[in-house]
Amino acid sequence: MTGSLFIGSLSNSQIDDLMTGLSTATIFLIGIGVFFLVKTNIARDSFNIILQIEDYTTEKKASKKIIEKYATIYWMTISFIYLAYSFISKNWSQSWIIWPLAGIAYGILEAILSFQFQNNTSKKEALCSENYSATL
Repeated sequence: MTGSLFIGSLSNSQIDDLMTGLSTATIFLIGIGVFFLVKTNIARDSFNIILQIEDYTTEKKASKKIIEKYATIYWMTISFIYLAYSFISKNWSQSWIIWPLAGIAYGILEAILSFQFQNNTSKKEALCSENYSATL
């Protein structure tokens, strides 16, 4: 209520100046927050890389290499489909819907491939441990 009384006493140009100042302050505070988030995450990721934990384990790095091969083929195919459909149908205003659908499908594809890679890796490790224990 106090704010409405305060703004009611200002002229239109003063309200514009106040809103500009508040918008500038808001953007400045957001910038400071983003700076600290980026700075903290760079340090955290550096430690994760050095310690080889979370996304930087040897298994996850190996699965990423396999997924990257499929990702290149996938996105080139999606680009071809998009351009072919758009040029043939000349329906550029609606053909953009391919991109969000392709992004969702890629997330599903990546999850399936990483799950299969983890299963294959765990089966190989189980076989190696069985063979090792059999030789003892």
